[in-house]
Amino acid sequence: MKLEGSIDAHRVAVWWYSRDSLFAQHKLDLQSVTTVDSSGVAFLVHWAKHCRANGRTLQLQGASQQLIGMLMLYAVEPLFELAPIPPLNESNN
Repeated sequence: MKLEGSIDAHRVAVWWYSRDSLFAQHKLDLQSVTTVDSSGVAFLVHWAKHCRANGRTLQLQGASQQLIGMLMLYAVEPLFELAPIPPLNESNN
């Protein structure tokens, strides 16, 4: 599932009502996410805990250094699988 823009308090408030369908996903593409605030981190943690309860790990692909830093600061990075951004095909340059 590809997420874009900001993951902030406003976006989390909108997503909260559709969390059951969102939480069915366990792979997130975050390459187009511009910012994540503490509400966004809390939402991702809740999502990750839901995945864990269902025998999966929430995979974050292309997470920014800002987000990784926040996950480490809050000591919640073990809840996630942090996947690197796939390399660009150099022949397409």
